[in-house]
Amino acid sequence: MFFRPPSDFFALRDNRTQIAGFNRVYNRVINGVIADGDPVSVFPDVGRQYRQGPPRTAWFSLLFYLVALIGGPIELWLRRRRREARPGSLVLAFLWSSVVYVILVSNLLEVGENDRFRLYTDPLVMLLVAALALAWRSRRRQAQSGEEPATPPIKTAT
Repeated sequence: MFFRPPSDFFALRDNRTQIAGFNRVYNRVINGVIADGDPVSVFPDVGRQYRQGPPRTAWFSLLFYLVALIGGPIELWLRRRRREARPGSLVLAFLWSSVVYVILVSNLLEVGENDRFRLYTDPLVMLLVAALALAWRSRRRQAQSGEEPATPPIKTAT
């Protein structure tokens, strides 16, 4: 349920009918939801949300989360291996750990409102994916031009 549209939450049913056109476009373009669906009308019919299947999954969100969750630690490892002193490494670590924490807590301790928790982490995931894209682009340019890293390596005490 974490990757269902947040508007599928049962308490938003009346609001969702008022903005049905916007909701449909937003879910298709931003979330990557394939099919329209009807949110559950009363709590706790959570089982119906599980049975809506893959067409009601936010595929673009799932893709961005996978890139962020896999790419975050890889980028941090690459920076550590190259001993690059980039101030952004701490920001990347914070973004990644915050996203992992919310995913774990919301999916292990909650049933029925998991999709709403994504509202807190979606902006963090977008920032993390953007930072990963910039780091990849920077590394690619350096490799093509044969430049050294833009930041000096971390000096270790001897």
